[in-house]
Amino acid sequence: MAVHEEFIEILEGLLKDKALSQKELAEKIGLRRPSISDWKKKGTYPYADVAVKIAEILGVSVEYLITGKNAEGITREEGELLAAFRLLDSRDQEDVLGIIQGKIERAKKGDILSNLSAADA
Repeated sequence: MAVHEEFIEILEGLLKDKALSQKELAEKIGLRRPSISDWKKKGTYPYADVAVKIAEILGVSVEYLITGKNAEGITREEGELLAAFRLLDSRDQEDVLGIIQGKIERAKKGDILSNLSAADA
């Protein structure tokens, strides 16, 4: 997906999460609604000061608004997983880590087996 398409998808997803329309967002930041639809249609981006206002209103960083990742490179979904993981007690965290490690090992074995099969072919 192109960076601009990703920006539009992120913006639309955040608006949906906050139950805000494009018109309501435009009013909050002092823009005409066509400005927002122009970004989508013309493949343009908001000016930096507008992007900062949008990020503040939507409760995300400008980096997240543009790239879908925070400063540490963590996506929203990864952040939600981390937040859920932190709610678990230490025993449950160990269980989850065991499950993840098992899945990683199975994936590695699958890659090794598929590589061996390809070499035999």
